[in-house]
Parts: sequence; C-alpha cells; structure tokens
Amino acid sequence: MPSTPLKDLFGVKGYVAVVTGGTSGLGHMICKGLVQNGAIVYVVALPSEPIDECVTELNTLAKAASTEEDDSIGLAIGYACDVSSKANIAQLAAFVTAREHRLDLLVSNAGIRRDSPKACDVLSAPLAELQASIYATSKAATDHLVRLLAAKFSRFYVRVNSINPGFVPSKMNPVGAEGNMFSNLFDKMPAKRAGQEDDIFGAVIYLASRGGSYIDGINLCIDGGRVLLANGQA
Repeated sequence: MPSTPLKDLFGVKGYVAVVTGGTSGLGHMICKGLVQNGAIVYVVALPSEPIDECVTELNTLAKAASTEEDDSIGLAIGYACDVSSKANIAQLAAFVTAREHRLDLLVSNAGIRRDSPKACDVLSAPLAELQASIYATSKAATDHLVRLLAAKFSRFYVRVNSINPGFVPSKMNPVGAEGNMFSNLFDKMPAKRAGQEDDIFGAVIYLASRGGSYIDGINLCIDGGRVLLANGQA
C-alpha cells in the first residue's frame, strides 16, 4: 500500500476557503487553524464586526507559522457581508471569483441563537410555547440538511459535512464566564473540560484535507462525550 506523508494527507496548504462568521467564536478558531497551515482564507462577517483587526491578527499568525523548510504563508482577506441577504451573497461570490480560480472549502458558520425565555414542559405545553423553543429543533434540521445537500451535490462530488460542537467558548456560549449555565456540567462529561481551538479546527482540517476526502454527508460530533450523557437535552 502506498503511504502519504502526514503533512500532505492532512494538509490544507494553498487551499482557498471562505469562512462566514469568521471574526469570533468557532469561525475565528477555524480561520486561525487554516491560515496557520497555509490556506488562503476569506474572512466574512457583518460590517459591524472587527474584520480589519481580525485579518491583521490572522496574517500575523500566518507569518509566525511559516518556517525555513516550508516558507508557504497563509493569507487572510476580510469581506463585510450580511449572509442573510441573497444580494450580498452574490456580491461575495463575485468578489471571490474575481480573485480566485477555485474554492476548496466553504465554512457556513455564521448564525444566531434565540432560546425560549422560560422552561418548557413538552408533555403539557401548548403548541405556541413549543414553537418558541426552536433551537434544538433547528439543530436536528441542520443535520438532515447536510445529508440532503450531500445527496444533491453528489454527482459533482462536492462534499457536504458538518461539525456539531459541544461546549466551546463563543459569544453565544460564554463558557467559563461567571454565572454561565453550563459551568457545572463539565465534571459530568467524559472529557472533563470545555472544547478548545485544536478540537475544532483539527476536525475541520481533517474533513477538508485529503485525509477526509472519502467522508461525505456526515455530522461529526465534537463534544467531549457529552452526547453520551445528555439525556436528550439540546
């Protein structure tokens, strides 16, 4: 059997990637992992986000990650875009197309979270109250959407996968912050800790690289084993 060096098997050097929601949280973690491993990353975020500061940080990290043996340097390019607008998405596509001949990776990360303001007993609550608690339902829908899109684009072998992160620090999930509702759950998890940057971008690089090129239509859970003990909680 032929063998492939690990740096080639799990490398993303020279890849062109677009990461939405790339200035904070999971998106920023993914951007850091990509540029430090030689990828060209288009960092997409709302105009109100600190895009320029983020791009400067990422390019500094990319330069620091280069070596004499491998002088390839990743690159971050910022672009302000509201991805809830089809017109803005078309402008983003035109911007990237004008500069690149291909796109190797799209990370659709931007999102919002709106939880129900109060606990809900699904056995006795009225329909209107159930509809107000949509976060967990939307997660299940996203898993199904991944499989649908993977099937839709299978004839082109455009692979569609997702990662389902557990407790990882972000604006929507301030893990470790005082009074955080999740702070007492870590001791109950097999990993005994919150997720870290390496956990997230390691999984993304695996799925995007040659090493993950035979993986399609899956939802990879990265939660330190919490799902084993969650008892159906979102």
